[in-house]
Amino acid sequence: MLPDDTNAQVVSKWSDLIHNAALGPVAGWIVLTLVGVLYAAVFFASLYNEPDDGEFAFGKAHV
Repeated sequence: MLPDDTNAQVVSKWSDLIHNAALGPVAGWIVLTLVGVLYAAVFFASLYNEPDDGEFAFGKAHV
């Protein structure tokens, strides 16, 4: 529960969300775009599977 002295409000418009996402001189739409790109990169990196060359990937086995 929030204390009574806060001015917290529910964001109901996209313009409010973009305005609240601003970080100093960096515009909110840039911040939201960078966050979206970061999450997309993490998502695609989690799906990437490096090909496995098997046990003999580095030459002949010396037994």
